[in-house]
Amino acid sequence: MNRDHEQLGAACLAVAIQEVFPEAQVVFAEGTATLFFCDVLFPFAFRKDFLPLLEERIRLMGKSGLKVSLCEMVPSNAADLLIHKGQREMAHLLLEERRATVSLCRIGEAFVYLPDLEKVSLHLESQEVRLFNAFPVVVDGVSLIRVLGVWGKDKAEVKKRVKDLLSLKELISLPSGVWRGKGERWRDSFIEWICKRWVRFKVEKVAFCGASEQGVVKNYLEFIKEGERLGSFHEVSFEGRIEGLIAPKEGTMDMAAIAYSEEFFEQELISSLQFILEIPKIFSFESEVVVSVLLDAPKKIRLPYLSSCEKALKSLGIKWRVKEVTSLPYLVRVEVHLADALGRKWMGPFLGICHKVLFFSMSGSLERMAALLNMGRVDSESES
Repeated sequence: MNRDHEQLGAACLAVAIQEVFPEAQVVFAEGTATLFFCDVLFPFAFRKDFLPLLEERIRLMGKSGLKVSLCEMVPSNAADLLIHKGQREMAHLLLEERRATVSLCRIGEAFVYLPDLEKVSLHLESQEVRLFNAFPVVVDGVSLIRVLGVWGKDKAEVKKRVKDLLSLKELISLPSGVWRGKGERWRDSFIEWICKRWVRFKVEKVAFCGASEQGVVKNYLEFIKEGERLGSFHEVSFEGRIEGLIAPKEGTMDMAAIAYSEEFFEQELISSLQFILEIPKIFSFESEVVVSVLLDAPKKIRLPYLSSCEKALKSLGIKWRVKEVTSLPYLVRVEVHLADALGRKWMGPFLGICHKVLFFSMSGSLERMAALLNMGRVDSESES
């Protein structure tokens, strides 16, 4: 399956939810390269035995040959239309749009907004459907139900696709993010792989006083001396939008530190950048390099480090963009952003610069890396 077809699946699921449960609010709908899903606010306790009702409604939509079209509007008018149709939560997404125009997907007399609607198939035909999971998620502090589904030309195809997708559950229990037995073995093997790459590092547990990244940096400065190198794995808390393993609330981070002298700074910087830039090449990730700069730091301190990073990236033939931030545990951080199946970019490997110490991570978060690698593996299997 391609993403265009899965986008249409997400739109059909959103319409089915509106028709079967008129009081429910579809907050978000999206199709990926491997599945489609909706995040829904239900005014009642959702049960998994409701899923067959939605499956049957989607099948009937395909058999009836409903017309599918795209309606281009300015965001405010599109939001008004969705509010008139009773979809207040989805309308809120449109009110945040900064584009001049957006497209709504029209299926029969129903309308759905998907952020990437220019990539939706307009051919609705009879399909076999399987809504294979529904579980609670918390998005921006709101408790929702995420409904996952796939569709295909027959039951055999759908069964195979569901089997491929459920393999991720063997690694990690969703949505809690607790590692299962097989997942622990995967994590340990990935850690072992990282350790082998750190041939010049002593890898050990370090007793950190805080769970935050700032606390980790502070403690490294106490443990490490000039000329020394140290690697470790530790638990870290993350802030912002929580989206399962892609953006976990808490996770495991690998971190290496190099204490440098001014004489060898540029040499160590280039060497460390080459190290973190290996990840997207090894695993064939679509990636982008972003250089985050701490605005709160005085210019005379941060700008020389920014200049050194840009010089090093240029010498390596790497393109980058600069992002100014007000909260950062480093003066400058070079981030490798990895694309997921939706094309969204997430921070993976990074290199942070503090006075006399370079910090870098090969994963950013082992949980996020597990999710991204599994997405890639499932995509390749589904297309073969």
